[in-house]
Order: sequence, then structure tokens, then C-alpha cells
Amino acid sequence: MAPNEVLKALWENECTIMVEGDSLVVTGYLTDDLRQEIRNHKQEIISLLQSQTKRVEYVGNCPVLIINRINPLDFRRDPATGRWIHDPGWWRNLPKREGRRSK
Repeated sequence: MAPNEVLKALWENECTIMVEGDSLVVTGYLTDDLRQEIRNHKQEIISLLQSQTKRVEYVGNCPVLIINRINPLDFRRDPATGRWIHDPGWWRNLPKREGRRSK
């Protein structure tokens, strides 16, 4: 399994992975095979994660961290399956609530 496939498998299993110093911190359920793949490709995974471009954009007054040109607001939980899906701009068409200030 290539390092990018390991990251994809983690995402599909709804795991999170972060770099802390020279270590990888993974939360969520890991199979023994996936755990071994992470060990086998640790340095490559760290390099992949560290190479992601990061920038901050603002939605109103709220900062949103954009990683690798993907806006985290473009993900929503599918009520039918319970999984996160990428649905760009879904939140832009929400009805405005009364009492909400907009600029």
C-alpha cells in the first residue's frame, strides 16, 4: 500500500492523523494491517502531511483553515449513512435565521 493509499484508508475508516514532532498520532479504529502500513510508511506519511499547503480564509468573522485547497465547511454528515461527504457549497444555500446578523 502506498502512503497516499494509507491516508485514504484512514479517511474511509473515519480516523484522524496528525503529526506531532517526529511522531504520528492516529485516533479511531485501526486494523492490524493498517497499523503495520502506517509503521512501514511513517516518514513518507509525515512528509505528505507536512507538505500540505495551509492558509486561513474567513467566513464572516470566523477563521477557517484551508488544507490543500479543501474547505472543511464543504463537508457534511449524510443523515442516511452517517458518513462525511464532500459537498462543496452546501452551506451557502441554507435559509437565513432571524436575528442573525449578516455583513
